[in-house]
Amino acid sequence: MTTVSRLERQHKLAPSIYAEEAYGLALTAGSDRSWSVFADSRDMWQLSVVMSPISQGGLEASSPYGYAGIYADRSLSSEQVAEHWEHTLHSLREAEVVSLFLRFPPFEYPGLGIETLLGLDSLELESMSKTIEVLTPEPDKVWSRMSGRARTAVRKALKAGMTVEVCNASQANLGSESAFRSLYQSTMSRIGASSHHVYGDSYYSTLLSRLSDRVFVVNVTTAEGSPAASAMILLDDAVVHYHLSGSDPQAARSGANNLLVWTILEWSARQGFQSVHLGGGLTADDSLFRFKESFGGVSRDFWVGRAVIDHERYTELATRRAESLGVTVAQLESTGYFPVFRAEP
Repeated sequence: MTTVSRLERQHKLAPSIYAEEAYGLALTAGSDRSWSVFADSRDMWQLSVVMSPISQGGLEASSPYGYAGIYADRSLSSEQVAEHWEHTLHSLREAEVVSLFLRFPPFEYPGLGIETLLGLDSLELESMSKTIEVLTPEPDKVWSRMSGRARTAVRKALKAGMTVEVCNASQANLGSESAFRSLYQSTMSRIGASSHHVYGDSYYSTLLSRLSDRVFVVNVTTAEGSPAASAMILLDDAVVHYHLSGSDPQAARSGANNLLVWTILEWSARQGFQSVHLGGGLTADDSLFRFKESFGGVSRDFWVGRAVIDHERYTELATRRAESLGVTVAQLESTGYFPVFRAEP
């Protein structure tokens, strides 16, 4: 008989780094949030989530930042998937979860695809946007598939004397005084990123203690020795994830970001990875998305999932939120924000 329960520890490594216990613990370190995994005893089904307390009681659950989604083994039939999902809903209710928000992997993934989850009870699925995955068969092929403007920008950076280095994550390159932290934080501030994209020391220190062999830092430096661009990349068995990055605006105009991404692609090809997932833009088809697209990648659909787990509690929280703002629940729902009790009219 199928049983899905909330586990104290993950039975085995998840099919993606975004779903792993170590990554979830890094995301929640030093906060009031917690990481949990709901899985069956045969490791055929797994749901990794970050649990956030609701001040009035209960919990919100969501995929860890990135693309954890739901892992369903490829051997499961559609009937078995539905059965596992029903047991998962039961376990989430037992854990006092009110709402669930999921981000599904747009890159090559060992589990069943999103089409298998369509039609599951209480789960609303939506294709939100596009992301870019660049296949990395060998450096020459990757270079030839890049757009002309991307290759020109790389040459411009090299001609300006910029250098680049790929290193295992360490206290030196992920610590509070590192070039990466400085460039990333200044970039997030410049673009007005939300607090969800700002990470404290506990996040980086936990990554270093639990995942250092699968976290790398790529640094681009100007001819004068100043930090120009930097990125943190995460490694799965076959896919490299372009996780966080930042750059100096002036150096970016001289091609620093192009050199950064090209170096990640070239390094990944030489290391034998099948692809690099660059992610998407801030909005659909914006300049960031077109920048990533210029590296010759394949466009992937990014799906999200929403599920109300405790309908009575969800309605109560939505009503309270609407009353506190002097609006109707319908007005909150019209924003499209989920969960609705966090929406702003």
